Amino acid sequence: LTLEEDAPALRYMQARALEAGDARALADSWLRLSRLESDPRELRDLLFDYAHLQHSRLHAPQLAVPVLRRILEELDPSFEPALDELLMAAEAARDLPALVFALTRCIERETDSVRKCELCERLADVYERELHDDERSVQTLQLWASLSPQDPLPLRRLRRCFERSGHWTELAECFDRIAEHSQDPEEQREAALAAARLYLGPLPDPDTAFTRLSALMQRGVVQAEDALHKLAFEHNRLEELCNLYE
Repeated sequence: LTLEEDAPALRYMQARALEAGDARALADSWLRLSRLESDPRELRDLLFDYAHLQHSRLHAPQLAVPVLRRILEELDPSFEPALDELLMAAEAARDLPALVFALTRCIERETDSVRKCELCERLADVYERELHDDERSVQTLQLWASLSPQDPLPLRRLRRCFERSGHWTELAECFDRIAEHSQDPEEQREAALAAARLYLGPLPDPDTAFTRLSALMQRGVVQAEDALHKLAFEHNRLEELCNLYE
């Protein structure tokens, strides 16, 4: 058959499948028609209809995912229905690369800050718990933290990432932000003390440690006082220590 003869035949098959409610035959006709379509918008719509049918009625999200990605990567990157469908299909298929792609695009698209933070949390979960990619998890958590500076949750998760990777400077900064933004006084004290202790170990800086521990001691943090006494003895700063008690 020629191209002109084949397309009408496929459209007839499409109409019959619609009348009969035959989802598989309908999907087959749309896929075959898409191979003949040269108009980008018509092709986009055919492929989207095919992918939506595979995902929603035929319960085959794994067949929908590559078609939806093709729409977004080759035909129409701004076609929002395909992005929404891909997010659901990728999650249903447990296609992690496609899920990362969809979540990243959704974060870029989203204008509502609350919704954007929710998407960042989902993407960080995928990177940290399923792909074990600390670098990208940190990037996502940092974006989340920048969008919601008063929320300690992304900071707590950043803390775990930095502790695992040994990024001590970033960990100290994270402790400082937790101490500043947490609503839990105990968590504030613990974070401030942990930051000070970093300057006694992985980030050796006795001056900074002394200054931080002194401030904490004056706030009544007993552990800070004990650490400060030890620091003063080890670094010959007993006179400065005594001055704090005057």
